Amino acid sequence: MQLAYEYKEKRMTKCAKFELVLLENQSIKYKDFIKLIKNMKNDVTIIKNKTIWKNYELDNFTDDYVKKNNTKPETEDILSYKTVSGYINNQFKTVYSEMYSANLSQSIKDACKRYKNDLKDFKKGEKSITSYKKQPIDLHNKSIIIKYDTEIKEYIAYIKLFSRGYAKELGLQRCGLDFRLSTSNNKYLIKILQNIVNDNYKICGSKLELKPKKVNKKNVLKCYLFLNYEFEQSKNIDLDKNNIMGIDLGITMPAAMWYSNELRNSIAYKVPQHCGEYIIDGEETKRVRSQIFNRKQKMQRICKYRGDGSLNHGTKTKTNPVTKLNQKWSDFRKTQNYKFAKQIVNNAIKHNCGTIQMEDLKGVTRDTDKTFLYNWTFFDLQQKIINKAAEYGIEVKKINRVYTSQRCPVCGCIHHDNRLVQSVFKCVNCGHTDNADLNAAKNICDKDIEKKIKDSHCYKAGEKIDKSLSMII
Repeated sequence: MQLAYEYKEKRMTKCAKFELVLLENQSIKYKDFIKLIKNMKNDVTIIKNKTIWKNYELDNFTDDYVKKNNTKPETEDILSYKTVSGYINNQFKTVYSEMYSANLSQSIKDACKRYKNDLKDFKKGEKSITSYKKQPIDLHNKSIIIKYDTEIKEYIAYIKLFSRGYAKELGLQRCGLDFRLSTSNNKYLIKILQNIVNDNYKICGSKLELKPKKVNKKNVLKCYLFLNYEFEQSKNIDLDKNNIMGIDLGITMPAAMWYSNELRNSIAYKVPQHCGEYIIDGEETKRVRSQIFNRKQKMQRICKYRGDGSLNHGTKTKTNPVTKLNQKWSDFRKTQNYKFAKQIVNNAIKHNCGTIQMEDLKGVTRDTDKTFLYNWTFFDLQQKIINKAAEYGIEVKKINRVYTSQRCPVCGCIHHDNRLVQSVFKCVNCGHTDNADLNAAKNICDKDIEKKIKDSHCYKAGEKIDKSLSMII
């Protein structure tokens, strides 16, 4: 069993998106500012890719050294620096002297952290070496200062972007620029800024990005701040850690849920007013997906028969409508995942569950029976569940999914023939019948499910049941 999140008394981190409006009383025009940000984004992408490869080269050197000497050398003995990021930073600070030093350090640390996280999977051959494309600008927490201007009654962010020498070349008196943080009268965003100004929230490492926005029916590049902030846990709810919610991210629906304090043969989920407590309806998702994919296929066919007006304008112009649809689908999935995660955690609180168990879905491919999951961002959904659960102190665990869909939660029989139909579970031993996803959720909510499956006999297709073999309930 893998512990995805264990609650401890600590601070929570969240992210908020703000449009940045460059204040006019500065010696730089907006067009020039956009060009500078574009160049800096390219530099950040190159820096991160170079950092990955320097880590890779160091690992190769270390592996060769271990083979020859049977001992692993210390990083300080090889590089004369305590950390790899410190060594790389020392090399890059003269090459990328235009960047604010703290932001440069932040980019290098982020790439080093990503490399370490992916290293095991990379060595197993499950992942390729990370390659960055079109990266946002990394901002150190000390690079951002937010204040409230009483004269214009707006929140102002001072963001450090340039080194002192480069700032002088640009005719700036300081290393950064002042921006107005556009909130569009959003109460949620205003509350975040109020808490930051009042020191209730602490600013963390953030991102600065350029994104197109429609202005007078034209796409204009706008600058956005993805502000990460930290705050103390405030939602203290006394939940039962031994009461477990099991989640099956499913075949015919986004998620099915069951609770360890409920009977395994209960049919409460069939009552309409309780349906949302056990099943997340995926009909809207399927409808939107069908509409977008059908429209996408039509557009791809039309692209072959474009008129003369679209000729010689490049591939990007031809495929732009399809790209927009892909983005629309991506945005929809993210929004739905937020809704699903919120509903799941609210159900856990309602049923007094202090622990959530869900399948470890690593390795889901087209060959598996998880059709809905393969076409859905399941990792993103699981991560959002983990993040939302952390706000309420709910512990999240990931379990091995093997045989959870073939096991009967009533008698403990594990048989391949229990799932002759994809969406229906019917036990060949006791006759228990259930929705396939809900049946899996009933197994997943069992505290000792992995041990029970390991100690049970697993029948293959067509194999007769031997009553002398153990069935652990």
